[in-house]
Amino acid sequence: RRKSSEKEKDKAREQALPNGIEQDHRQALARSRRRPKPAPAPESSATASACRARSFSAMAKGWNRPRIDAAAEAVSVGVRRPGQMMLMYGSTIFGIEVTAEPVQDPRLWYAPWLFAGQHASMSGLATSGTLTRWFIDNFARELDPHEAMGVLVREAAASPPGARGLVVLPYFSGERTPLHDPHAKGMIFGLHLTHGRGDVYRALIEGIAYGVRHILETYDDAGANPESVTAVGGGTHNPVWLQAVSDITGRAQAVRHNSFGASYGNAFLAAVGVGDADAGDIDTWNPVAREIQPDASLSSLYDAGSGTYRQLYARTRELMRAG
Repeated sequence: RRKSSEKEKDKAREQALPNGIEQDHRQALARSRRRPKPAPAPESSATASACRARSFSAMAKGWNRPRIDAAAEAVSVGVRRPGQMMLMYGSTIFGIEVTAEPVQDPRLWYAPWLFAGQHASMSGLATSGTLTRWFIDNFARELDPHEAMGVLVREAAASPPGARGLVVLPYFSGERTPLHDPHAKGMIFGLHLTHGRGDVYRALIEGIAYGVRHILETYDDAGANPESVTAVGGGTHNPVWLQAVSDITGRAQAVRHNSFGASYGNAFLAAVGVGDADAGDIDTWNPVAREIQPDASLSSLYDAGSGTYRQLYARTRELMRAG
């Protein structure tokens, strides 16, 4: 009776699933009902102790290493020496700088790095790609989903740098570094009736870039100003976004040939682990394809915009907490 009831519940759950994953669900249920394999024959005390010692040694070596896909993503684009920084353009912006010594600053995150004797100083915005997706879902619904991003990029490119006075705080899901403020709120400042969708989308991108500038200024203030920045992730296919980050931060960004990210980095780490590659071989595996240079003529414009960006949060922070 109990088995019959369980089958009925499983069938009901399968019927409630979206199309395309029923088969995976059935396979998972089948695996869950399999009996566990019998335990292997007991080893000798000496062998078991040696196995435990090797296991504990391996755990100790990597116990505090970062267990995030961004670490492999940094490796995939050649970030391996102190002073090198990865800037990942994904659902969020995530940055990792390799350092020779730990950077002890509460505004940034710290972890030992993947290789002995190195450390990682990390940072991240709470929204980035998710914010551009939110904009498409709410303000570009009439566009073909496969073409919407390209259309918006062209509209943003037609808006001048500075988005005709618009400034966006991209804190649509609170903010991570360097604010660490879950109460922070998003804001579109400076709207008037002559602004169009392209202006707002450009301001959204520039708001994310102002957030990256805030992060890089924090690294500088902490005595860990990156020597180089390499961009990776889906956002690198958005030329307006890439250029805005370089223009607003005043930093050049290298873009590698492949931007597969974590999966590519994991494959390379596996090759290093089995002795088929050395850490420095990543420059051959994935060479630099292009560099994005900042436009120095825009520095005054974006210095002023950054000042407005920082003041908007400072002047409304208490209102954000009360709301």
